[in-house]
Amino acid sequence: MTSISRLCLFSISVLILVLKCQASQSSGMYTFDLYSVPHMLNNNMGQWGYGLEYRFYLPIGTPAQYIPVAVDSGSPGLVVYSDICKDPECKGKVLFNQQESSSWVDLHKPVFYSYGAGKISGELGTEELSFSSSEKMTMLFSLIEKVDWTEPGFGAFNFSGICGLSLSQGMNNISVLQNAYDNGLIKYNMFGFGVSSDLSTPGELVLGGYDESYFTGDLQWHDVMQDQSYGILYMLNGTGVKVNGQFLKLPCAEFRNCSFLVDTGGGLFDIAAPGFPSLAVESDCSNVDQLPTFSIFIDNNEYEFTPADYILKIPNPNGSGTICVSTAIGADGPVVTADIAGWFFHKYYAVFDRQNQVVGFAPRN
Repeated sequence: MTSISRLCLFSISVLILVLKCQASQSSGMYTFDLYSVPHMLNNNMGQWGYGLEYRFYLPIGTPAQYIPVAVDSGSPGLVVYSDICKDPECKGKVLFNQQESSSWVDLHKPVFYSYGAGKISGELGTEELSFSSSEKMTMLFSLIEKVDWTEPGFGAFNFSGICGLSLSQGMNNISVLQNAYDNGLIKYNMFGFGVSSDLSTPGELVLGGYDESYFTGDLQWHDVMQDQSYGILYMLNGTGVKVNGQFLKLPCAEFRNCSFLVDTGGGLFDIAAPGFPSLAVESDCSNVDQLPTFSIFIDNNEYEFTPADYILKIPNPNGSGTICVSTAIGADGPVVTADIAGWFFHKYYAVFDRQNQVVGFAPRN
């Protein structure tokens, strides 16, 4: 199970949130406002970058309680912070109150989950999720009772649950997407992931399809790798890495390609390969002209990023003016990896097709 990275230092003070049907209910697609929240993140090698985290408000219970949950294509199941949690990490969260819901059923079964950022434990139960005033489904999910985030500061981020949408699932880990498909609420077992060009404006999370207005051209489809020993994730065949027009020599085994993980919960767009350069930028922007253009190749399809794509100017948090920050992290390492996350989705629209186990990308409008 991959890390659901470090969700956001952002708060919305007024929960006036409406679940929108993208077309009609018969279309079998439902659209949620998708909030993209930027903040500084630290990867597993201690490198800092300017990441993006994504969340939406899921209406849970009767009457509905709107819980901000992180969108995580790298983990299964649904877990939410609840009023049974007495852990200090739960303070300041939007807590689901099962006592105020007439449809909550406690199964009296303890559950334990491990994430890259730590562990959580809680209780398993069932509850109603509202897709519209008339379309509801009963969902198996877990209430968080205790958390042990080993990643410093992770619990301070402002999500109140994790909505896992990975391909893996178990007895206690059925995704919202799969459950909606099994209940006939959506036509296709897929979701579309669109980030707004203006981060102050919500994008869209589409369950049951995707929104063509968010991208140009055709979607490039990629098969999910089937030889995964650690569960079925959205892992794709990486076939190349290029820096300033030159391909790097990659030490991938002959019987398989390098593996690139597509992870909406990863936070940071992170690339490592032998000879891959640092993408760090000086805060005064003095080295922007020296930074490389790089590309990753998936099934021989190129996805290019110039410094203009991955370097941003943001208000200086410690003074006046602006500073430069990098939204991608590069490392020279012996193993070829890529965590396709964070600001990657700012440039490319993504469709995750669970039924056919493929992922599609297209340039975002």
